Amino acid sequence: MQPNTSNILTLRIMHIGLMAGPIIFMTICLTVLKDRMLIENEVYYLVGLIIGIFAPMVAFFVPSILSKSMKDQINRDQSYQTLKIIQWAVIESASLINIVFFFLTGKQESMIIAAVLIIILASRFPSEIEKDKLFPSNNLPYS
Repeated sequence: MQPNTSNILTLRIMHIGLMAGPIIFMTICLTVLKDRMLIENEVYYLVGLIIGIFAPMVAFFVPSILSKSMKDQINRDQSYQTLKIIQWAVIESASLINIVFFFLTGKQESMIIAAVLIIILASRFPSEIEKDKLFPSNNLPYS
């Protein structure tokens, strides 16, 4: 197996692992935790909505912004891995926050926002094509 393929495989395993956390927590909140004390506070919903809107925007723009500053790094595989981890962490944290807000308030809107964020996270699957687009292999100092 070539090193490039190995790196993408590692990233794919990490991606699946990062998606598992919010999905499992969402499933637990929807099935097991039905009888609980709920908090009536609109602030949680509004904060979750704002985070749910801005997190995908940040996650989509971070790779293009950071890849320009990382062009001078020697290892393009590590640069791509760093970008993907940052991108996934932003989306995953936003989905987890919305699931926690659902847990606290019981508002279905927070769960819908979290589900949309998980779908966005799933769409950010790593690929060689994206890596080549962000870090072209014909540019120096890459080999």
